[in-house]
Amino acid sequence: MNDLAGAHHSRFQTEGMRAGRAMLPPIARDLASETLTRSFPTIGFGVKALRSKAQTTRQNVRIAQHSLSGAHPTKPGLEL
Repeated sequence: MNDLAGAHHSRFQTEGMRAGRAMLPPIARDLASETLTRSFPTIGFGVKALRSKAQTTRQNVRIAQHSLSGAHPTKPGLEL
């Protein structure tokens, strides 16, 4: 697993869980915490989405860098 994507996902997952539990009465908070902990394996889908988004972002950065250098974004070396 990409450490950056995993850390990023874990941080936001934790913040979201805290925010959601803060709005619940104490007994419901405990139940929500236990339920979320048991459903943890489904988080893998979110990690895949983050990896896909990271790849798209890297591609967009490369295209932008080529555009700034005056090169054709999909055909390196071809000047516009």
